[in-house]
Amino acid sequence: MPSYRTHISILQQIAESHPNSNAFQVPQFAPHTNEVLQWHPVTYSRFFADVEHFAKYWTHWLSSQGIPRRSVVGVW
Repeated sequence: MPSYRTHISILQQIAESHPNSNAFQVPQFAPHTNEVLQWHPVTYSRFFADVEHFAKYWTHWLSSQGIPRRSVVGVW
């Protein structure tokens, strides 16, 4: 891990020390009323794994489009 702290390194540290603790919950809505039916917990380990998964996906996709690594990309 780097000597400086970033939001990703802090998430990694928490995922390693508290892998089964809930980071947040995601609501499941009723289709026609938008009423919250239930909440689904997302653990720190699952959240960190998802962040890593999508970072790899976007790194691959952007590289395939000829965008150099470490480029700044805006999302609209």
